Amino acid sequence: MIRGVIPSAGSSSDGYVRPADWPAMPATAANKIDILAAVYNTDGNFVAVSATATGGFTVNWGDGTAPQTYTSGATASYQYSYAASGLGALTSEGYKTAIISITPTTSNDITAFDLSVKNATIGLNTYCNPWLDIQVNTPSCTAAAFSSTLTCRSLTRVVIKAIGSVTALDNWFTNCASLRRVEFPIGSLASVTSLYQAFMNCASLWNVTFPAGSLTSANDWTQCFSGCSCLNGQNFPSGTLVNALHLDHIFDQCYSLTKIVFPSGSLTGSCNVNNAFAGCYSLRSVRFATGSCGGIFNTTSMFSGCQNLEEITNFAVPVSFSISTCSLSGPSLDAIYTALPSVSGQTVTRSNNRGAGSDNPPIAEAKGWTVV
Repeated sequence: MIRGVIPSAGSSSDGYVRPADWPAMPATAANKIDILAAVYNTDGNFVAVSATATGGFTVNWGDGTAPQTYTSGATASYQYSYAASGLGALTSEGYKTAIISITPTTSNDITAFDLSVKNATIGLNTYCNPWLDIQVNTPSCTAAAFSSTLTCRSLTRVVIKAIGSVTALDNWFTNCASLRRVEFPIGSLASVTSLYQAFMNCASLWNVTFPAGSLTSANDWTQCFSGCSCLNGQNFPSGTLVNALHLDHIFDQCYSLTKIVFPSGSLTGSCNVNNAFAGCYSLRSVRFATGSCGGIFNTTSMFSGCQNLEEITNFAVPVSFSISTCSLSGPSLDAIYTALPSVSGQTVTRSNNRGAGSDNPPIAEAKGWTVV
């Protein structure tokens, strides 16, 4: 169940309010991961985590039992008892809670972790992790996973205090349907090169705030926000998308998306944008930076299903594209033609727009385009 207030369209805030009956997350420190987990009145309640640290890692399962130690990289499996005396009080959602803390057994650093591993119990069917809230402080981390193996459908918030030099956010939060907020610290994500399906199908996600200076090396954004049906808008820090190679399906099926503004210097290199906004039927404005789009080479179905799209600025794409069945006026179409570069043998398909027929195709035709 999604908890918190869903903000109104156009809001700049995600509107998230942490449930008052959840226990507060503990004080953080370097090389510490804290997880708030739900414990239900069932015979299930299987969980597992894994961490890499020289000398092993220790897990306090947060139910009053003694902390347990594990070898580096091992899967730490556990099953909660609903009757355990150390669990948090019963919440209004009908579950108790446990706060799991993961730390190195020695004074060494956590260099990798996986919060999506499956409990090692033989014959156990696939299940969803009961994570609700996660806090990460791993300044020496090089690899991390939250939802790549098992999904976390109840996870609502992730607070990252430090994440080290991770290079991939691939599948980090895929199918986390209740996720409302992810907090990244200033200076993080500078080493990230891939966000493949990072937030795919996060149906409650309103937006993600990336820190300034981050993601300047990110090249793979394939399906990053695909299926984020509540995503209203997404801001990119200055310097992002400069090295983007794959934006295919980046906002595919983002039904609430209304406006996107790309930062200066973005999309200047070779870039695939097929299906980038497919199915975004609330989208009204896409603004590219002056001088961008020159490296785009695949626009297949880029604006398919964008029937309310009224504005595309600085779309200086050098290859054929379709803006058919959008809601572009004559002046809006002319603005697109004006931004286009000179080419040979390329086509603009602009049929079924409200401005088709009152536009001026010769603006584009003079540059070698065919307008249909």
